[in-house]
Amino acid sequence: MSTTRIAIVGSISALARETAEALRRRGHVVSLLESSQNLESPADEHPVRLICMPFTPSMGDRLLAKKESTLSLLRSVLDWARDAGVARVVLRSHAVAYGTSMKNPGLLEEGRITLLPKTSLDRRWLEAEDVLFNHAGAKTPTKNGFSPAAVRLTSVLAPEEGDLVTRMITGRVAVPMAGYDPEVQFLSLADAAEALVCGVLSDSPGVFNASQQGTVPIRAALKASVSLRIPVNGVLQKPVRSLLWKARLTDVPGEAMDGIKYNWTVSNERANQVLGFTPRLTSPQALKDFMKRTGRGRPDRIKEDYDE
Repeated sequence: MSTTRIAIVGSISALARETAEALRRRGHVVSLLESSQNLESPADEHPVRLICMPFTPSMGDRLLAKKESTLSLLRSVLDWARDAGVARVVLRSHAVAYGTSMKNPGLLEEGRITLLPKTSLDRRWLEAEDVLFNHAGAKTPTKNGFSPAAVRLTSVLAPEEGDLVTRMITGRVAVPMAGYDPEVQFLSLADAAEALVCGVLSDSPGVFNASQQGTVPIRAALKASVSLRIPVNGVLQKPVRSLLWKARLTDVPGEAMDGIKYNWTVSNERANQVLGFTPRLTSPQALKDFMKRTGRGRPDRIKEDYDE
């Protein structure tokens, strides 16, 4: 693809900056915008492709209080994109949209229905996806619209991204769910950015999972990265964390703990075949690399592979 003007709009986090740099290395012109105001520029300066990052995975209630205004901003950006003739819009989404349940099989594919409760805070990802596809007309490009895609990332190894599992392995003390040891998938920051790059440079519509190959058991990840671990039964964890969350003393509400009880793993086969996304590292390699770069724990305790 020749040089293309691309805008990244919304939550300008470590992932947005990494994605911008990856695109610039390919010769594209990239703008980082926290709102839609700077999209209004002369016709020859319009970005022709967009990456929308409406949320980070953090569940801090201050962020969630802005959910409706964030979705409103997303609608205004997509209204502009449709009117301006933008060719492609990619939404940064999250694989937690499938829901955490003991009914989930391993390596979920994109056609899997969500098992998130109707009251779940994580349904914001599905709401954002609905806004995207409704503005495009469907999960296919419209005659006068843009080609839409939602890229569902797994746990990104960047503390700023606020993912539950990443927050646990980067804390001084971890309080895992006693009696459970689910497999988790980690995405290096560079590979997460590469998934979004592949998405925005493609024209293929729909939902795409983005994950590393392989998994790591949560116990192994915490044992290697956190010196003090205090397993607590879920019967106590969920109500106590919910109270702390409501008091704004933590960004992890009780419902989030199901993510380290049952969790989910996703297949990236469709992203590989359709978008050409091939992660550079496996989940164990990504975790070891992250720990080495941040000087955390004992990366040598992470094995090269685990039973999926």
